[in-house]
Amino acid sequence: MAEALGHYVYLLVDPRDGAVFYVGMGTGERCLQHSGSDEGPKGDRIREIEGAGQAVGIDIVRHGLASREEAFLVEAVVMDALGRGKLTNIAPGYGSSTYGRASLEELTNRYQPEEAEIRHRVIFLKLAQTYRKGTSAQELYEVARGVWPFNPDYANKYDYAICVHEGLVVEVFRTHRWQKSDPLHYPTRTDLVPSDFESTCEFEGEPAEPDVRAHYIGKSVRTQFAAGGLVFCKYGPKVR
Repeated sequence: MAEALGHYVYLLVDPRDGAVFYVGMGTGERCLQHSGSDEGPKGDRIREIEGAGQAVGIDIVRHGLASREEAFLVEAVVMDALGRGKLTNIAPGYGSSTYGRASLEELTNRYQPEEAEIRHRVIFLKLAQTYRKGTSAQELYEVARGVWPFNPDYANKYDYAICVHEGLVVEVFRTHRWQKSDPLHYPTRTDLVPSDFESTCEFEGEPAEPDVRAHYIGKSVRTQFAAGGLVFCKYGPKVR
């Protein structure tokens, strides 16, 4: 059986409603190596199913794949097609951040972006690894608001925070006040450690006005940063 399957991609299925809750890839008995003792949402779902007196369904969605790399690709495509929000997978599919599911508008913005005209007093914040597509509004706010090495007194001279990912504007916040960073303001951030709050600041704010967001979101600000540079936040150009 294992020899016949070779590299394969499989689904874990909830027999109670037929919903796929996990996508995986492997060889041999990999698809059988999941149980209620697993940590995280996947283990929780398996425990619920077994607690209801049923067994997790296992479907092989494609087998006989030529290589591990090909299996990774198929796994990522299946995850994109089903939607990450419906799955308990912790890691995104292979290459999904670069080549994964995206609207034609998103791809146009990525490969042929219009350069943003900076009309307001803005601060640029590069979110880098802290940003992921589909993040909740609360998570995005916490990722954007801090913690940054600005002087709060000087930062308060600016009106907006432009959030940048891969050179494109993903959100704009109206900043009401910059202040010293407070660890209690980041319940969804697991990447921060106590030293991150030393000599850093954060803003209090809210999503910018609709016309301001429409002016910037989806546009490029790559000309504001040196190619390959390590600058993750900066004050924007002076405007009237």
